[in-house]
Amino acid sequence: MLDYIKKFNDFPGSVKNGVLFLIAGWIWQIFCLYYYFFKGDIPYNIVITGILNISLIIIWTKGWARILCILCNILIIMTYLPVSYTFYYGGNFLLGNVSASIVILFSVSTYYLLTKESFAFFKKTKADSSLDDRMNSGDKKMD
Repeated sequence: MLDYIKKFNDFPGSVKNGVLFLIAGWIWQIFCLYYYFFKGDIPYNIVITGILNISLIIIWTKGWARILCILCNILIIMTYLPVSYTFYYGGNFLLGNVSASIVILFSVSTYYLLTKESFAFFKKTKADSSLDDRMNSGDKKMD
């Protein structure tokens, strides 16, 4: 576990911010679903999806994990934008603000994960891992 924390501390600023907003977005979304929308009966598949999404980007710093995370963020944003609009239009400003805050958290996370610095980090990580794969496959051929 400490190894992952050390690994996270080595991330560039934009990747750290993207992951932190991602974690905040998932925690806030799960809390809001539990407290405001489902009134204590939350679907467990949403919790599992959030944990997997966060774990993938932190543990496996692969480009596909970043892309998957960004796609999940976009789907969440697309889900809550009409919900926010509907609540605002219907006059329920509390739930409109709650759902809009979820949109904002995932939008900021997506922004940070789409920056050039994040792209370069994940591209470098991909190059490093492919180099490791080539070196490991070369070792197996020698055996």
